[in-house]
Amino acid sequence: MIINGKNLKLEDTLTADICIIGAGAAGLTLAHKFHQTSLSVLLLESGGLKNDPVTQSFADGTTDGEIYPFIQSRFRCLGGSTSRWSGMCIPLDEGDFEPKSWLPHSGWPFSLSELLPYYQQAQQIFGLPETIPSLNEKSLFHQSPFETKILKYSNPLDLGKKYKQEIIESQNISLIIHSNVIELIPNQEGRLIESLKVQGSDGNRFIVKARTVILATGGMENARLLLASNSYFPQGLGNHHDLVGRFFMEHYFKVTGILPIKQQQKLTTSFTHRYPLGNTYAQDVFGFNDDFREREQLLNMHLRICRYNLLEENPAVVTGKKLAQQLSQGDFSQISQDLPTLWQNGLTGIPRYLWWHFYNKFNPSAHFDQIRFVGLVEQEPDFHNRITLSSKCDRLGQPLVNLSLNFSEQMWESVERSMFHLGKILSERGFGQLEYNGDRIQHLTSYDKVGYHHMGTTRMHPNPRQGVVDANCRVHDLDNLYMAGSSIFPTGGAANPTFTIVALALRLAEHLLKIN
Repeated sequence: MIINGKNLKLEDTLTADICIIGAGAAGLTLAHKFHQTSLSVLLLESGGLKNDPVTQSFADGTTDGEIYPFIQSRFRCLGGSTSRWSGMCIPLDEGDFEPKSWLPHSGWPFSLSELLPYYQQAQQIFGLPETIPSLNEKSLFHQSPFETKILKYSNPLDLGKKYKQEIIESQNISLIIHSNVIELIPNQEGRLIESLKVQGSDGNRFIVKARTVILATGGMENARLLLASNSYFPQGLGNHHDLVGRFFMEHYFKVTGILPIKQQQKLTTSFTHRYPLGNTYAQDVFGFNDDFREREQLLNMHLRICRYNLLEENPAVVTGKKLAQQLSQGDFSQISQDLPTLWQNGLTGIPRYLWWHFYNKFNPSAHFDQIRFVGLVEQEPDFHNRITLSSKCDRLGQPLVNLSLNFSEQMWESVERSMFHLGKILSERGFGQLEYNGDRIQHLTSYDKVGYHHMGTTRMHPNPRQGVVDANCRVHDLDNLYMAGSSIFPTGGAANPTFTIVALALRLAEHLLKIN
């Protein structure tokens, strides 16, 4: 059943056994697992069945430093960010779960083995085959200390489209669209969530009551909603130890080097192009194995490989690519500056580069002799990187998120040392000299960007003085409030988080089905 929250009024009170707030990857996975059970479920979604500009404006925010792409990084509609993502599915590495003496606040409450059965179930949700091809043990990118990993692409991409009909036909699940939870209200003892104040996008208000409440609104909004629920506790809910919103983590996509590959083209094709995998596709990435990273005290980094041509260093090509990227993002501020520069440089090289680019993009067997590495870089958990409430409010009068984010010297130094070791090992294995100096790859900085992966703001830890939720994702201070999504990650690793988000949601659903 689907109900439009705009049609509900102040005197309306909806009740259920379980209320899930957020219909993105985590929320839809939970709803799917509760489908056809004896539990009554309310699934609240801020947006509608499709993204709209008015609701999307609620995703805006402010920062204490550099501008952050809040609105572009998350989507308020059925399906959440799966309505816009690239579909990359890859599990965390075993070492990501382990505590490290050299990395404060590292370590999960359980090991990778705990999540393996849920990763297997997540493959079914994303349309991935159960049988994964064996990696080429002779590959120079899969010989110690390297480890190749298979990046699989979801089919279908949009979980909202996948589960829409199931929700419509469900006898025990009701999806309430255009419904914004503005506050969680605890009981007098402060141990239970007694009710939810909900506001439709037109400003109408209604109440929701449920025995169990699950926040699944993303790494920023989970923390924002706990902090904004401050009528009874000024510091917000679950925040007795000032941890809600702390340890915000992002991934950073960064071009990390250029490498001549000599006669090694065949070794890299599975990294530069997708290959068939059942009814979907896969692509290889690689990184250092856990033992090497532990010995060298390196943060994790998964390396993707792109074909490269020296024409990309042509000034006209550099300016043209920069201008095209800005225009694709709706940024017209630099046109008056870049167009004259492009004209002064002339158009020499652009036609040749475009021909090479598209020929290589659609022809995996095309010849190439240079590659560039793009690293998905892990950020360490930092107490000072955090989400707070902004002084700016949305159209409903609710405070937006405020982000304090700094990428540390430790992170960049780890990238630098990783590339030093990478260049040394690749040279010994017959490749050319890896160029990773900042000046050499300066023209490629337009590819660098944050990953839109919001993690860590309600981190998981068995000790309430070190985490917001316990190993079962329950908020330490509240008996019936649970968190779902990447906000519970203690560390972020170097894997795209959605696959793990769904695995954790499956684990949470199993736990709740046992106790309800």
